Amino acid sequence: MKTKAHKFLSILKMELEEIEEDLKTLLEIYRCHEQKHEITNYVLQENSSLIQAEIAALRSLFKFLDTFSLEEYESLEALAEGVLAKFKELIKKKEYPQALYFLIERRVQKVVKYLAMA
Repeated sequence: MKTKAHKFLSILKMELEEIEEDLKTLLEIYRCHEQKHEITNYVLQENSSLIQAEIAALRSLFKFLDTFSLEEYESLEALAEGVLAKFKELIKKKEYPQALYFLIERRVQKVVKYLAMA
């Protein structure tokens, strides 16, 4: 289990990095829409603020994974549930954008499914 747990965290970190890249891409798309006058500057600023907050929160959660204790989890599923519970708690406590939890939840499920097949 210990090896799978370490793999889980390593792959999850890569997935979180991918979410960050996706958010940066979305930000660029919004900028293009604003330049084409498809959205207003106000909409761009609002969306940019939200995306920047999500990226900052994601980086904070990424750092949290470096300190996450694996020892109390006996299965991969329990570990995934523990990580998600802690992320949910941190997102609420630090008032991070709630949508971030759902993005992370999907990635956690993806990693669990991948490791279950391995």
